[in-house]
Amino acid sequence: MRLFLSYAHDDYDPMVRRLKADLEGLGHEVWIDRERISDWQDPTHDSDWRSSVTRGVLGSGLVLSFASARALRDNGVCLDELQISACVKGALVQSVLLEPGASALVPPAASFRQFVDMGDWREKLTRGDDEFEAWYADRLAELTTRLDGEELQRYAAELEEVERLLDPGLSTAKQDALQAAGFVGRGWLAKEVDAWLDDGDASQVMLVTGTPGCGKSAFAAHELMYDCRVGAAVFCQYDNAAFNDIDGVARAAAFQLAARFPDYRTTLLETLRREEGLRARRDEPRDGGPFERYVEAISRNLIRGGRGNVVIVIDGLDEVAMEGSGPRAVNPLAEELGGLIREGGVPRFVRFLVTSRADAAVVDSLTMARRLDVDAHPEEGEADVRAYVEARVGREGPLCEEIAAGAETNFQYARVACDLAGHGAFEAAAVPRSLGGLYRLYLDRAFGEAGAQPDASAPSEKAPEVAGDASQEEANHKNARHDKGMRKNRKALCLIASMGEPVPRETLRRAMKWSEHDEKEFREALWTCLSETPDGRVSLFQRSLSDWLRSDEAREYRCERGEGRELALEACIASFHNGVGGMNSFEATNLLPLLQENEESHLGVLLEVLGSAEFAERLLTLARDGR
Repeated sequence: MRLFLSYAHDDYDPMVRRLKADLEGLGHEVWIDRERISDWQDPTHDSDWRSSVTRGVLGSGLVLSFASARALRDNGVCLDELQISACVKGALVQSVLLEPGASALVPPAASFRQFVDMGDWREKLTRGDDEFEAWYADRLAELTTRLDGEELQRYAAELEEVERLLDPGLSTAKQDALQAAGFVGRGWLAKEVDAWLDDGDASQVMLVTGTPGCGKSAFAAHELMYDCRVGAAVFCQYDNAAFNDIDGVARAAAFQLAARFPDYRTTLLETLRREEGLRARRDEPRDGGPFERYVEAISRNLIRGGRGNVVIVIDGLDEVAMEGSGPRAVNPLAEELGGLIREGGVPRFVRFLVTSRADAAVVDSLTMARRLDVDAHPEEGEADVRAYVEARVGREGPLCEEIAAGAETNFQYARVACDLAGHGAFEAAAVPRSLGGLYRLYLDRAFGEAGAQPDASAPSEKAPEVAGDASQEEANHKNARHDKGMRKNRKALCLIASMGEPVPRETLRRAMKWSEHDEKEFREALWTCLSETPDGRVSLFQRSLSDWLRSDEAREYRCERGEGRELALEACIASFHNGVGGMNSFEATNLLPLLQENEESHLGVLLEVLGSAEFAERLLTLARDGR
């Protein structure tokens, strides 16, 4: 079996390394992430690392989590790895305790299996080699029995089949970014959720609303990791097709429920196999959409027994693509969920914890929900934000006071401000008082630093060193760096902001005529506001940044939708002319819509594409693959 080992490089390293060698000797293939990041404020804790870890988890049959206080500390790398594991591998996590009491540290998302307890290994060492070796042999045998057992093998095979037939979205980019940003406070909100779950007569839906940046999504990510009642958690993303429609949300939720509950998995597999048979006969299921078939119908058949409440978290419901336009526009997932609850479609012990902006399309569809408006609790919100700022920049000094005062109840403001402060972007007296002001300062610095990189194509010139003109000369150099960064990066930012879905890195390079080094430099400069999927597609982490970039307040950074989509079109055309076989799915599926938007200026290319049998076959292949 291919194993992914998650552990902290600390005093327990020799024990983990020995287990790794012995497991490999028994025929297992072991993958360890050697690029450990200990400081959650470090910009190198970026999407390259996360993509590498996610690929390792996805390619493994099981995740071995070695539990110690350092490994499972708040905001630590191992917690990130466990979150990725919980989302993309379900319950395929086996925890090994490396110190006494470590079982209490393992988050519920990774504690479905009985632990292998090696917490007394140091004490055994003091008793001599013979006793230690006998003890170690017993623990290794226990671990290998678990790995080679029929139950685990059957579970892995069934989950693999569910993934193949269901084709769920497995990206954890949003959750990873939220986990990396850290979580502080919100104890009062957790108490409200607990009270709702303990109330047997309460609505099956709790709707948590609030303005952008108030911490709704961070709370949802924390619930996924630390509340054992959470059976599934889906993070809607306005710019990711796998998570912005009812189909994608249903598939992602169903996969996670199948990973947690054997009776659900059994019924889901029967449904999926029947549907596969129908498709083989060129027929389609006629018993409702994916949400009805995979969530509603199957959950009705769950046997409660001794099972407590099962919570399905839907974060960012307002980011689901709307149907219709104007006053008649509806949020299809909110409508479906509201109808499901009103009709009694799922058992009472299945609950839905939903977060959203206070959009009318969501609120009006969920009138039966118990609603909690985060914005109606300013004192608690300000206390939570202050605790977060103190954890980031320290309690002492005016900087903490200024950031906390500017943030009020907005975690996004606090996060960006603390990131900038950590890089020396401003003194306490110069902290911008708005989130837009922080975004501007962030991009000023990011583009200036990117512009400061040497340009291999330009001759090197040394400016004259005239003492009286030193300050002006420094200002000139700073402006020149910023202008170069603007030319280099603003258009790429426009492209990402305008597409409404994550953009492949190779497409970004093609559009900008960049080398891999150029593209990596861009991502490093903007590391805190970009997220990346496991297959190398980038998007803006915060919807509020995307909104700001399209507003007049952004001024010189303003991203016009047409400008970004024209760049995407140029990349798609170049890819088409380089050979249809080399086009990625983003380029193939976006080429025709983008050409139709720009029909007058690209009529010849449009006719060429429409006449290409190879391109038509490529689209058919992508459609069959569900892409």
